[in-house]
Amino acid sequence: MSLRKIMQLAATAAFALAPIAASAQTEITTAPVANNLYMLQGGGGNIAILAGEDGVFLVDTQVAPLFERITAAIDEVTNQPVTYVLNTHWHHDHTHGNGNFNDAGAVIIAHENVRRRVSAKQIITPPMSGGEAPALPKNAWPEVTFSDKITLHLNGEEIRAHYFASAHTDGDVMVHFVNADALHMGDIYFSNGYPNIDVGSGGNIDAMIRAHEFALTLVSDKGKIIPGHGDLATPTDVAEYINMLKTVRTRVAALIDEGLSQSEVVAQRPIADLETRWGQGYIKQDRMVIQAYKSLAPRSEWED
Repeated sequence: MSLRKIMQLAATAAFALAPIAASAQTEITTAPVANNLYMLQGGGGNIAILAGEDGVFLVDTQVAPLFERITAAIDEVTNQPVTYVLNTHWHHDHTHGNGNFNDAGAVIIAHENVRRRVSAKQIITPPMSGGEAPALPKNAWPEVTFSDKITLHLNGEEIRAHYFASAHTDGDVMVHFVNADALHMGDIYFSNGYPNIDVGSGGNIDAMIRAHEFALTLVSDKGKIIPGHGDLATPTDVAEYINMLKTVRTRVAALIDEGLSQSEVVAQRPIADLETRWGQGYIKQDRMVIQAYKSLAPRSEWED
């Protein structure tokens, strides 16, 4: 077996087991957002909980081994069962726990591209981990899907899920809690650093910029922003993020226009001055540059 094949298999195993590994000794913390709306952190993507007499509405499910810890955190704020789960996109750190909640009686809702991706093996394109992501069990697949937007009326809240194509993936939705003036942006927005643009799943930096601009039209200046990863944020934080994304795009596009290859663009370190502010999450400058390059250059010029 070739070294390349061994490395591919190792990457596949690492991606498949990441949800399990991430759950070890993980603490789930709860932060109030507004009225009966809360954010849970720990072990995967941030979860939103809307609690009330209609049952619990959940945004994302993190990873299956954390089910008992997540439900214990929910029990701290309400004694109602989880009735609905809405996924912001397909990645396993947001959907891996779907099956447990479905088995407990919750209806799983997502964009139609989320069902398509979690129900089949996915090839992970660098600069992500490489390898493959296995299909999730059938009980984790969304039972209700939509193509553009969906609105739910629960617990005195109007919940609007807006599909935004090709920002982080091809199945991203932002979940707007209208009365609470709050927005769960999923992995379109990381408050703790550069974004993860999954170009292999249809992500693109231009759509990422447009998505953030759209987000600011949904909430007031005093609105609350729940990111896919990181702490609770504000519209001011999102506006600053847009400026960063535009800076990255402008600098990488200029080097592409000069005829530089992907590796040559990375070697130029065009966003080195941004690293102290934005490179504190798990996406570092080289990966951010590659994500921007692959968003802007023809696929024939991509390098693994």
